[in-house]
Amino acid sequence: MLEQAVPPVKSAPVENGSDILCIGICGGGKMGQSFFNYLFNFNFPVVFYIRDPQKASEVSESFQRKVKNRIGMAETVDQDMAVRFYRFKITTAINELSRADLIIEFITEDVPQKRKLLQWLAEINSNAILATGSSSIGPGRLVGRETNGNYVGLHFFYPIPFNDYVEIIVPPGFTKENLVKIQRLLNSLQKKTLILPEKVGSILNKMLLYCQNEAALLVLNHQYSPALIDELFATNLWPVGPFSFFDNIGLDIILTSLEEYTKDLKYKEVFSKLRQELAGLVGAGFLGKKTNRGFYNYIKGVKQAAIGDFPAFESEKERLEVLDRFKVLFINYTFDLFAQSDLNIWDLEKAAREFLQTDQGPVKMALTLGFGKVRNHLEQFRITCGDHYQPVALLEFLACRTVREENLDEAIREFKLEQRRRDREAGD
Repeated sequence: MLEQAVPPVKSAPVENGSDILCIGICGGGKMGQSFFNYLFNFNFPVVFYIRDPQKASEVSESFQRKVKNRIGMAETVDQDMAVRFYRFKITTAINELSRADLIIEFITEDVPQKRKLLQWLAEINSNAILATGSSSIGPGRLVGRETNGNYVGLHFFYPIPFNDYVEIIVPPGFTKENLVKIQRLLNSLQKKTLILPEKVGSILNKMLLYCQNEAALLVLNHQYSPALIDELFATNLWPVGPFSFFDNIGLDIILTSLEEYTKDLKYKEVFSKLRQELAGLVGAGFLGKKTNRGFYNYIKGVKQAAIGDFPAFESEKERLEVLDRFKVLFINYTFDLFAQSDLNIWDLEKAAREFLQTDQGPVKMALTLGFGKVRNHLEQFRITCGDHYQPVALLEFLACRTVREENLDEAIREFKLEQRRRDREAGD
Protein backbone atom coordinates (compact mmCIF):
# COMPACT_ATOMS: atom_id res chain seq x y z
CA MET A 1 0.00 0.00 0.00
CA LEU A 2 2.81 2.43 0.82
CA GLU A 3 4.30 2.02 -2.64
CA GLN A 4 0.93 2.05 -4.41
CA ALA A 5 0.67 4.81 -7.01
CA VAL A 6 -2.19 7.28 -7.14
CA PRO A 7 -3.51 7.89 -10.67
CA PRO A 8 -2.69 11.34 -12.10
CA VAL A 9 -5.36 13.66 -10.82
CA LYS A 10 -5.16 16.73 -13.02
CA SER A 11 -5.26 14.79 -16.27
CA ALA A 12 -8.02 12.46 -15.11
CA PRO A 13 -10.52 14.45 -13.04
CA VAL A 14 -13.12 12.52 -11.08
CA GLU A 15 -16.80 13.31 -10.78
CA ASN A 16 -17.35 14.38 -7.19
CA GLY A 17 -19.22 17.70 -7.47
CA SER A 18 -16.29 19.65 -6.06
CA ASP A 19 -13.64 22.04 -7.38
CA ILE A 20 -11.19 20.16 -5.13
CA LEU A 21 -10.06 17.04 -6.96
CA CYS A 22 -7.45 15.57 -4.62
CA ILE A 23 -7.27 15.76 -0.82
CA GLY A 24 -4.10 15.56 1.26
CA ILE A 25 -4.03 14.64 4.96
CA CYS A 26 -1.21 15.06 7.47
CA GLY A 27 -1.13 13.30 10.83
CA GLY A 28 -1.73 9.64 11.60
CA GLY A 29 -3.66 10.10 14.86
CA LYS A 30 -7.31 9.23 15.37
CA MET A 31 -8.65 12.35 13.60
CA GLY A 32 -6.44 11.88 10.55
CA GLN A 33 -7.39 8.21 10.33
CA SER A 34 -11.08 8.94 10.88
CA PHE A 35 -11.09 11.47 8.02
CA PHE A 36 -9.09 9.16 5.74
CA ASN A 37 -11.45 6.25 6.33
CA TYR A 38 -14.50 8.48 5.90
CA LEU A 39 -13.26 9.71 2.52
CA PHE A 40 -13.33 6.16 1.19
CA ASN A 41 -17.10 6.60 0.86
CA PHE A 42 -16.55 9.29 -1.79
CA ASN A 43 -14.91 9.66 -5.16
CA PHE A 44 -11.74 11.56 -4.24
CA PRO A 45 -8.10 10.59 -4.71
CA VAL A 46 -6.45 10.94 -1.29
CA VAL A 47 -2.82 11.23 -0.19
CA PHE A 48 -2.31 10.48 3.50
CA TYR A 49 1.10 11.62 4.79
CA ILE A 50 2.32 9.99 8.02
CA ARG A 51 5.87 10.87 9.02
CA ASP A 52 6.61 7.78 11.12
CA PRO A 53 7.17 4.69 8.89
CA GLN A 54 5.96 2.21 11.53
CA LYS A 55 2.77 4.19 12.14
CA ALA A 56 2.23 4.51 8.39
CA SER A 57 2.58 0.76 7.97
CA GLU A 58 0.12 0.07 10.80
CA VAL A 59 -2.45 2.49 9.38
CA SER A 60 -2.00 1.02 5.90
CA GLU A 61 -2.57 -2.53 7.12
CA SER A 62 -5.64 -1.47 9.12
CA PHE A 63 -7.09 0.38 6.11
CA GLN A 64 -6.55 -2.59 3.79
CA ARG A 65 -8.31 -4.91 6.24
CA LYS A 66 -11.30 -2.58 6.46
CA VAL A 67 -11.58 -2.29 2.68
CA LYS A 68 -11.27 -6.05 2.16
CA ASN A 69 -13.95 -6.65 4.79
CA ARG A 70 -16.29 -4.21 3.06
CA ILE A 71 -15.68 -5.82 -0.33
CA GLY A 72 -16.07 -9.26 1.20
CA MET A 73 -19.40 -8.39 2.82
CA ALA A 74 -20.81 -6.91 -0.39
CA GLU A 75 -23.34 -9.09 -2.22
CA THR A 76 -21.76 -8.15 -5.53
CA VAL A 77 -18.28 -6.89 -6.35
CA ASP A 78 -18.37 -3.10 -6.31
CA GLN A 79 -16.00 -2.03 -9.10
CA ASP A 80 -16.24 1.59 -8.01
CA MET A 81 -15.05 0.57 -4.54
CA ALA A 82 -12.07 -1.23 -6.05
CA VAL A 83 -11.18 1.80 -8.15
CA ARG A 84 -11.41 4.06 -5.08
CA PHE A 85 -9.07 1.75 -3.19
CA TYR A 86 -6.36 2.39 -5.78
CA ARG A 87 -6.90 6.14 -5.57
CA PHE A 88 -5.89 6.12 -1.91
CA LYS A 89 -2.26 6.38 -0.91
CA ILE A 90 -0.55 6.30 2.49
CA THR A 91 2.96 7.68 2.27
CA THR A 92 5.93 8.75 4.36
CA ALA A 93 7.07 11.16 1.61
CA ILE A 94 5.67 14.63 2.23
CA ASN A 95 6.39 15.69 -1.36
CA GLU A 96 3.53 13.41 -2.47
CA LEU A 97 1.22 16.17 -1.19
CA SER A 98 2.27 18.38 -4.11
CA ARG A 99 -0.64 16.92 -6.13
CA ALA A 100 -3.35 17.86 -3.60
CA ASP A 101 -5.79 20.77 -4.00
CA LEU A 102 -6.58 20.78 -0.27
CA ILE A 103 -4.23 19.68 2.51
CA ILE A 104 -5.57 19.39 6.04
CA GLU A 105 -3.33 18.76 9.03
CA PHE A 106 -4.38 16.82 12.12
CA ILE A 107 -1.06 16.73 13.96
CA THR A 108 -0.64 17.31 17.70
CA GLU A 109 -2.00 20.54 19.23
CA ASP A 110 1.37 22.31 19.30
CA VAL A 111 1.68 25.78 17.77
CA PRO A 112 5.38 25.64 16.72
CA GLN A 113 4.96 22.20 15.15
CA LYS A 114 1.85 23.25 13.25
CA ARG A 115 3.50 26.46 12.03
CA LYS A 116 6.53 24.57 10.80
CA LEU A 117 4.39 22.01 8.98
CA LEU A 118 2.19 24.64 7.29
CA GLN A 119 5.25 26.59 6.14
CA TRP A 120 6.70 23.39 4.70
CA LEU A 121 3.45 22.53 2.95
CA ALA A 122 3.27 26.03 1.42
CA GLU A 123 6.72 25.50 -0.08
CA ILE A 124 5.80 22.07 -1.43
CA ASN A 125 2.41 23.13 -2.82
CA SER A 126 1.85 26.88 -3.10
CA ASN A 127 -1.49 26.47 -4.92
CA ALA A 128 -3.26 24.25 -2.42
CA ILE A 129 -5.71 25.40 0.21
CA LEU A 130 -4.02 24.64 3.54
CA ALA A 131 -6.26 23.82 6.48
CA THR A 132 -5.70 23.14 10.12
CA GLY A 133 -8.01 20.60 11.73
CA SER A 134 -7.21 21.98 15.17
CA SER A 135 -10.04 22.13 17.67
CA SER A 136 -8.43 24.98 19.60
CA ILE A 137 -5.79 26.85 17.58
CA GLY A 138 -7.08 29.25 14.94
CA PRO A 139 -5.48 29.41 11.47
CA GLY A 140 -4.52 33.07 11.96
CA ARG A 141 -2.50 32.08 15.04
CA LEU A 142 -0.55 29.62 12.91
CA VAL A 143 0.18 31.64 9.79
CA GLY A 144 -0.24 35.28 10.84
CA ARG A 145 -2.32 37.97 9.23
CA GLU A 146 -0.36 38.34 6.00
CA THR A 147 -1.24 35.27 3.91
CA ASN A 148 -2.04 34.45 0.30
CA GLY A 149 -5.67 33.76 1.18
CA ASN A 150 -5.18 29.99 1.18
CA TYR A 151 -5.32 29.23 4.91
CA VAL A 152 -8.44 28.13 6.77
CA GLY A 153 -9.59 26.12 9.77
CA LEU A 154 -11.73 23.00 9.31
CA HIS A 155 -12.95 21.69 12.65
CA PHE A 156 -14.38 18.19 12.24
CA PHE A 157 -15.85 16.35 15.21
CA TYR A 158 -14.81 12.84 16.19
CA PRO A 159 -15.84 10.31 15.08
CA ILE A 160 -16.23 12.02 11.71
CA PRO A 161 -18.74 9.56 10.16
CA PHE A 162 -21.25 10.16 12.97
CA ASN A 163 -21.05 13.96 13.24
CA ASP A 164 -22.72 15.95 10.47
CA TYR A 165 -21.34 19.40 11.26
CA VAL A 166 -17.99 20.96 10.36
CA GLU A 167 -16.91 24.41 11.51
CA ILE A 168 -15.23 26.46 8.77
CA ILE A 169 -13.05 28.91 10.68
CA VAL A 170 -12.29 31.83 8.39
CA PRO A 171 -9.28 34.03 9.16
CA PRO A 172 -8.86 37.53 7.72
CA GLY A 173 -7.69 37.33 4.12
CA PHE A 174 -9.17 33.94 3.24
CA THR A 175 -10.63 34.44 -0.24
CA LYS A 176 -14.32 34.10 -1.08
CA GLU A 177 -13.36 31.87 -4.00
CA ASN A 178 -11.64 29.42 -1.67
CA LEU A 179 -14.51 29.58 0.81
CA VAL A 180 -16.91 28.52 -1.96
CA LYS A 181 -14.58 25.64 -2.85
CA ILE A 182 -14.53 24.45 0.76
CA GLN A 183 -18.32 24.73 1.05
CA ARG A 184 -18.81 22.72 -2.15
CA LEU A 185 -16.35 20.09 -0.96
CA LEU A 186 -18.05 19.66 2.41
CA ASN A 187 -21.44 19.52 0.72
CA SER A 188 -20.18 16.72 -1.52
CA LEU A 189 -18.93 14.97 1.65
CA GLN A 190 -22.48 15.19 3.04
CA LYS A 191 -21.47 17.60 5.82
CA LYS A 192 -23.31 20.64 7.14
CA THR A 193 -21.27 23.74 7.85
CA LEU A 194 -21.02 26.52 10.40
CA ILE A 195 -19.05 29.41 8.88
CA LEU A 196 -17.33 31.35 11.65
CA PRO A 197 -14.96 34.29 11.97
CA GLU A 198 -11.80 33.28 13.76
CA LYS A 199 -12.68 35.10 16.99
CA VAL A 200 -15.57 32.68 17.59
CA GLY A 201 -14.06 29.63 15.90
CA SER A 202 -14.68 26.30 17.67
CA ILE A 203 -17.95 27.78 18.92
CA LEU A 204 -19.40 24.40 19.92
CA ASN A 205 -16.50 23.81 22.29
CA LYS A 206 -16.26 27.39 23.51
CA MET A 207 -19.93 27.68 24.48
CA LEU A 208 -19.24 25.15 27.27
CA LEU A 209 -16.30 27.07 28.76
CA TYR A 210 -17.88 28.91 31.69
CA CYS A 211 -20.24 26.06 32.46
CA GLN A 212 -17.42 23.50 32.60
CA ASN A 213 -15.21 25.85 34.59
CA GLU A 214 -17.93 26.42 37.17
CA ALA A 215 -18.27 22.66 37.57
CA ALA A 216 -14.51 22.39 38.08
CA LEU A 217 -14.49 25.14 40.71
CA LEU A 218 -17.19 23.36 42.70
CA VAL A 219 -15.09 20.18 42.69
CA LEU A 220 -11.71 21.84 43.26
CA ASN A 221 -13.17 23.74 46.21
CA HIS A 222 -14.10 20.32 47.66
CA GLN A 223 -17.81 21.01 47.57
CA TYR A 224 -18.82 18.07 45.35
CA SER A 225 -17.31 15.06 43.62
CA PRO A 226 -16.63 14.79 39.88
CA ALA A 227 -19.02 11.82 39.78
CA LEU A 228 -21.84 13.81 41.40
CA ILE A 229 -21.44 16.72 38.97
CA ASP A 230 -21.20 14.38 35.97
CA GLU A 231 -24.38 12.64 37.11
CA LEU A 232 -26.13 16.00 37.41
CA PHE A 233 -25.19 16.79 33.82
CA ALA A 234 -26.11 13.33 32.54
CA THR A 235 -29.58 13.38 34.09
CA ASN A 236 -30.46 17.01 33.32
CA LEU A 237 -28.35 18.47 30.52
CA TRP A 238 -26.43 16.12 28.22
CA PRO A 239 -25.02 12.59 28.50
CA VAL A 240 -21.33 13.30 29.15
CA GLY A 241 -20.48 15.47 32.15
CA PRO A 242 -17.43 17.78 32.21
CA PHE A 243 -15.01 15.47 34.05
CA SER A 244 -15.77 12.44 31.90
CA PHE A 245 -15.45 14.74 28.89
CA PHE A 246 -12.06 16.04 30.07
CA ASP A 247 -10.73 12.53 30.69
CA ASN A 248 -12.05 11.18 27.37
CA ILE A 249 -10.50 13.99 25.32
CA GLY A 250 -7.22 14.00 27.25
CA LEU A 251 -6.20 16.51 29.92
CA ASP A 252 -3.22 17.66 27.85
CA ILE A 253 -5.53 18.60 24.98
CA ILE A 254 -8.03 20.21 27.37
CA LEU A 255 -5.23 22.31 28.90
CA THR A 256 -4.06 23.52 25.49
CA SER A 257 -7.64 24.31 24.48
CA LEU A 258 -8.33 26.16 27.73
CA GLU A 259 -5.24 28.33 27.28
CA GLU A 260 -6.16 29.13 23.67
CA TYR A 261 -9.86 29.75 24.30
CA THR A 262 -9.45 31.99 27.35
CA LYS A 263 -6.49 34.19 26.46
CA ASP A 264 -8.69 37.03 25.17
CA LEU A 265 -11.68 36.60 27.51
CA LYS A 266 -12.83 39.46 29.71
CA TYR A 267 -13.07 37.22 32.78
CA LYS A 268 -10.16 34.90 32.04
CA GLU A 269 -8.95 35.04 35.66
CA VAL A 270 -11.84 32.78 36.77
CA PHE A 271 -10.20 29.94 34.83
CA SER A 272 -6.89 30.13 36.72
CA LYS A 273 -7.73 27.41 39.27
CA LEU A 274 -8.79 24.90 36.62
CA ARG A 275 -5.74 25.79 34.54
CA GLN A 276 -3.43 25.14 37.51
CA GLU A 277 -5.13 21.83 38.30
CA LEU A 278 -4.86 20.64 34.69
CA ALA A 279 -1.22 21.72 34.48
CA GLY A 280 -0.45 19.76 37.65
CA LEU A 281 -2.17 16.61 36.39
CA VAL A 282 -0.53 16.85 32.97
CA GLY A 283 2.86 17.49 34.56
CA ALA A 284 2.43 14.34 36.65
CA GLY A 285 1.59 12.33 33.54
CA PHE A 286 -2.10 11.95 34.38
CA LEU A 287 -3.79 12.66 31.05
CA GLY A 288 -7.15 11.01 31.60
CA LYS A 289 -8.44 7.77 30.14
CA LYS A 290 -5.42 7.22 27.89
CA THR A 291 -3.08 7.01 30.92
CA ASN A 292 -5.66 5.38 33.24
CA ARG A 293 -5.78 8.39 35.54
CA GLY A 294 -7.22 11.88 35.36
CA PHE A 295 -10.21 13.14 37.30
CA TYR A 296 -11.13 9.45 37.50
CA ASN A 297 -9.10 6.26 37.78
CA TYR A 298 -9.38 3.65 35.02
CA ILE A 299 -8.60 -0.04 34.85
CA LYS A 300 -8.30 -1.30 31.28
CA GLY A 301 -10.28 1.71 30.12
CA VAL A 302 -13.12 1.18 32.61
CA LYS A 303 -13.91 4.14 34.87
CA GLN A 304 -13.38 3.59 38.57
CA ALA A 305 -13.92 5.86 41.57
CA ALA A 306 -13.16 9.57 41.28
CA ILE A 307 -10.06 10.78 43.11
CA GLY A 308 -11.00 12.24 46.50
CA ASP A 309 -13.93 11.99 48.89
CA PHE A 310 -16.67 14.62 48.64
CA PRO A 311 -20.16 15.21 50.05
CA ALA A 312 -23.41 14.99 48.08
CA PHE A 313 -26.10 17.66 47.71
CA GLU A 314 -27.70 18.38 51.06
CA SER A 315 -31.11 19.18 49.58
CA GLU A 316 -33.12 19.30 46.36
CA LYS A 317 -33.02 23.09 46.53
CA GLU A 318 -29.22 23.02 46.53
CA ARG A 319 -29.14 20.58 43.61
CA LEU A 320 -31.46 22.77 41.53
CA GLU A 321 -29.46 25.90 42.32
CA VAL A 322 -26.24 24.29 41.12
CA LEU A 323 -28.04 23.08 37.98
CA ASP A 324 -29.36 26.59 37.32
CA ARG A 325 -25.84 27.98 37.57
CA PHE A 326 -24.68 25.61 34.83
CA LYS A 327 -27.68 26.33 32.62
CA VAL A 328 -27.51 30.13 32.70
CA LEU A 329 -23.74 30.25 32.18
CA PHE A 330 -24.12 27.93 29.19
CA ILE A 331 -26.91 30.06 27.70
CA ASN A 332 -25.21 33.37 28.43
CA TYR A 333 -21.89 32.59 26.79
CA THR A 334 -23.50 30.84 23.83
CA PHE A 335 -25.53 33.96 23.06
CA ASP A 336 -22.40 36.09 23.47
CA LEU A 337 -20.52 34.00 20.90
CA PHE A 338 -23.52 33.85 18.58
CA ALA A 339 -23.83 37.67 18.57
CA GLN A 340 -20.28 37.89 17.19
CA SER A 341 -21.07 35.59 14.26
CA ASP A 342 -23.31 35.61 11.20
CA LEU A 343 -24.86 32.26 12.03
CA ASN A 344 -28.54 31.49 11.93
CA ILE A 345 -29.62 30.85 15.52
CA TRP A 346 -31.43 27.63 14.61
CA ASP A 347 -28.41 26.25 12.75
CA LEU A 348 -26.42 26.77 15.93
CA GLU A 349 -29.15 25.07 17.97
CA LYS A 350 -29.15 22.02 15.67
CA ALA A 351 -25.35 21.76 15.71
CA ALA A 352 -25.28 22.12 19.50
CA ARG A 353 -27.85 19.34 19.92
CA GLU A 354 -25.82 16.99 17.75
CA PHE A 355 -22.55 17.89 19.47
CA LEU A 356 -23.98 17.47 22.96
CA GLN A 357 -26.22 14.50 22.05
CA THR A 358 -29.24 16.15 23.60
CA ASP A 359 -32.77 17.11 22.59
CA GLN A 360 -32.40 20.64 23.94
CA GLY A 361 -29.61 23.00 22.95
CA PRO A 362 -28.93 26.49 24.34
CA VAL A 363 -31.69 28.20 22.35
CA LYS A 364 -34.46 25.81 23.37
CA MET A 365 -33.17 25.88 26.93
CA ALA A 366 -33.34 29.68 27.00
CA LEU A 367 -36.84 29.72 25.52
CA THR A 368 -38.01 27.11 28.02
CA LEU A 369 -36.66 29.04 31.00
CA GLY A 370 -37.56 32.44 29.55
CA PHE A 371 -34.98 35.11 28.78
CA GLY A 372 -36.17 37.26 31.67
CA LYS A 373 -35.68 34.42 34.13
CA VAL A 374 -32.23 33.63 32.71
CA ARG A 375 -31.23 37.29 33.09
CA ASN A 376 -32.54 37.42 36.67
CA HIS A 377 -30.68 34.23 37.65
CA LEU A 378 -27.48 35.63 36.16
CA GLU A 379 -27.85 38.85 38.16
CA GLN A 380 -28.45 36.91 41.38
CA PHE A 381 -25.47 34.61 40.84
CA ARG A 382 -23.32 37.58 39.85
CA ILE A 383 -23.71 38.94 43.39
CA THR A 384 -22.71 35.68 45.08
CA CYS A 385 -20.37 34.08 42.52
CA GLY A 386 -18.67 36.83 40.51
CA ASP A 387 -18.83 39.17 37.53
CA HIS A 388 -18.48 36.35 34.98
CA TYR A 389 -22.25 35.94 35.48
CA GLN A 390 -22.81 39.39 33.93
CA PRO A 391 -25.64 39.03 31.34
CA VAL A 392 -24.36 39.67 27.82
CA ALA A 393 -25.85 42.37 25.60
CA LEU A 394 -27.99 40.11 23.40
CA LEU A 395 -29.47 38.34 26.42
CA GLU A 396 -30.28 41.68 28.08
CA PHE A 397 -31.96 42.81 24.88
CA LEU A 398 -34.10 39.67 24.60
CA ALA A 399 -34.97 39.72 28.31
CA CYS A 400 -36.62 43.14 27.87
CA ARG A 401 -38.97 41.82 25.18
CA THR A 402 -41.65 39.19 24.83
CA VAL A 403 -39.68 36.62 22.86
CA ARG A 404 -41.04 33.28 21.74
CA GLU A 405 -39.76 30.72 19.28
CA GLU A 406 -41.76 32.20 16.39
CA ASN A 407 -40.37 35.74 16.78
CA LEU A 408 -36.82 34.99 18.00
CA ASP A 409 -35.25 35.51 14.56
CA GLU A 410 -36.97 38.90 14.23
CA ALA A 411 -35.80 39.96 17.70
CA ILE A 412 -32.22 38.98 16.88
CA ARG A 413 -32.31 40.96 13.62
CA GLU A 414 -33.56 43.96 15.57
CA PHE A 415 -30.69 43.59 18.05
CA LYS A 416 -28.07 43.38 15.29
CA LEU A 417 -29.47 46.44 13.51
CA GLU A 418 -29.37 48.37 16.77
CA GLN A 419 -25.84 47.15 17.41
CA ARG A 420 -24.66 48.28 13.97
CA ARG A 421 -26.30 51.67 14.49
CA ARG A 422 -24.48 52.13 17.79
CA ASP A 423 -21.18 51.03 16.22
CA ARG A 424 -21.60 53.65 13.47
CA GLU A 425 -22.37 56.36 16.01
CA ALA A 426 -19.37 55.37 18.09
CA GLY A 427 -17.18 55.62 14.99
CA ASP A 428 -18.40 59.11 14.01
